[in-house]
Amino acid sequence: MTSTSGTNQDPADQPSSTTSTVVGPLNFTKDGSAPASRLCVEDDRVRCMFCDEVYNLRVEEGRNQYLAHLFVAHRLVIADVGEVACLGSYSNFWAERFRGVEGALERYCSAMLLNQLPDGTPARDEKYFMLSDIEPMDYELRLRLKREMMELVLARHQFERTDRGFGRGCLYCRDLVAATRSEFIEHLYTKHFLLLGKAENLVFVDELVDVVQDKMDRLICLYCEKVFKDRPTLKEHMRKKGHKRINPENKAYDRFFLINYRNDKLKKGSVNPPVRQPIPVRAREPESSPFHSEDSDSDWSDWYGEEQPTTCLFCEATRTQIDDLK
Repeated sequence: MTSTSGTNQDPADQPSSTTSTVVGPLNFTKDGSAPASRLCVEDDRVRCMFCDEVYNLRVEEGRNQYLAHLFVAHRLVIADVGEVACLGSYSNFWAERFRGVEGALERYCSAMLLNQLPDGTPARDEKYFMLSDIEPMDYELRLRLKREMMELVLARHQFERTDRGFGRGCLYCRDLVAATRSEFIEHLYTKHFLLLGKAENLVFVDELVDVVQDKMDRLICLYCEKVFKDRPTLKEHMRKKGHKRINPENKAYDRFFLINYRNDKLKKGSVNPPVRQPIPVRAREPESSPFHSEDSDSDWSDWYGEEQPTTCLFCEATRTQIDDLK
């Protein structure tokens, strides 16, 4: 493989020492919504930077399909794509510079010669392009998107911690309509032993709850993603296997944990499980009224935490009593 830098630009296009082509002032609303001046906007559907194909970059499958499309159809690779804080906005930014502009790829990208076609067929000196932060404009763009994403996440987190208009009922019983997200998350854990993480470590809680509810409605195990034929079978599986929690190895959940937005965590493959000390059964609140409530959902209202073997997070030790693992 050989490569040639594509960063040669006319002097007028080079960012000066005093004026940036990308970085600008950041402004945010109290609830973390996006004012017009922001670059980082998470859209559900994003159009390819070269053609009219549309992808949902908020799900891992859509993201992978888009990156594969860029390589196969347009012979473009985005370097260190796992470190791009907001891929949709990143793509939209470059779409404005690539679409209909002759020679744009050669101007902003590094050229590579590979001995194969995109489908893997052997060939000689096939030309591909790599978009990376070697290009000054790309470098500035990545920095701004990362900073804007952090500001957006912190603003949203603050809103979720103080907002008392949540008003969402429990996923499994009808004994709670939580005013705050913290109350909702705590109820799921103490009453139903469903572990999503500490509320103070979570962000975009509404979306996380939607994901969990959707999986339950479709009879999918929250941890192993196995599909079951009915709710009783699913409940029994999750109880016996200790699957009443999200899977820390599933990167689709990374966006819901604050720690993953640290500058040194915005990297491909970062996995950060929810940190939570389990509460022994004897220390939990009495669990009687929801079980006998006439308004309770008979399919889920009896789903409470039970004493079961727990494996240490750091070794293979397994104990029935949580305190024995200390």
